[in-house]
Amino acid sequence: MSTQGKGTYLINSGWSSGSLVFYEKAYGRTATGDVFTIGTSAVKVGGTSQDVDFQIYGTGSKSAIVDIGASTFTLTGIYPVISLSSINATTGRIAKFDGTVLTPSFGDGYGAIECNLNIGTGAVPGFVAVGSFWINLGVATTTFSAGNCISPLDVGVWGITGMTMTNSKIIMGLKMSCVIDDGANPGSLYLFNTNIYANALTALFDINTIVDFTATATAASTGGYKLPFCKERSTGTTWYMNIYTS
Repeated sequence: MSTQGKGTYLINSGWSSGSLVFYEKAYGRTATGDVFTIGTSAVKVGGTSQDVDFQIYGTGSKSAIVDIGASTFTLTGIYPVISLSSINATTGRIAKFDGTVLTPSFGDGYGAIECNLNIGTGAVPGFVAVGSFWINLGVATTTFSAGNCISPLDVGVWGITGMTMTNSKIIMGLKMSCVIDDGANPGSLYLFNTNIYANALTALFDINTIVDFTATATAASTGGYKLPFCKERSTGTTWYMNIYTS
């Protein structure tokens, strides 16, 4: 049984191997003609030779559009929520992004994954952040392995054996910028903001050995400068660190 549309590019439908298939009348039941298939094991939109956008609309100008031909999934007025109540006990993931760029040449401020937050023209009454990464630890009886590292972020650079990188500069942590076009300086500007609550800081860095810092046994004393190292929010006191050239 099938339904027949009228006109050159209207849609027909028919049954094929137990599946209901909607296809372009101009092309018929072909790889380039099948538009929408409802089967017992899957619902398919388009095909390997048929680029069909999958579009969902809601009130208030909300939409979700999958454009396979353009390799995009665009949400307007909708924010995705991924919630898994139970994942693998040790290696399970909630989400994964994995891709390959053969000859990457990203401009400053761009990356394989981009998160942009556009602030409006009104007053900003509170804290602003593009991303939030937290580890919510378990109940008080939870036991963590000795020497285990617990970190909201794990970032790094990996390279295979035999690479030539003598002209490269590697930033294995963060590249940070503050670009304000009109040159207006904020009331204060910092690289980091910390709050360790009631804990005592062991050290600024956790390293394998002191030679990781290209350290030498001879202390320097020439060409000294002092840098504003940190400022206490509680007292407003600025602490300085002395540095030397030799």
